[in-house]
Amino acid sequence: MNSLEKAKNLAISGGLDGVVSEVKGIFRNPSVREIKESNLSTNVPEAVHVQYLIGVEGLI
Repeated sequence: MNSLEKAKNLAISGGLDGVVSEVKGIFRNPSVREIKESNLSTNVPEAVHVQYLIGVEGLI
């Protein structure tokens, strides 16, 4: 997708759990709040916490 808005719409219409974006896309259009408000996510909070505890600093 060429925009976070299009990626969000595709994820919703396709029944997906979330979207993946390179950081440049977020800097150009910081609409992460809109994605989260659409009940789409990028991570399971419990999994993020465990990864943080074992030293993971970023994920793709």
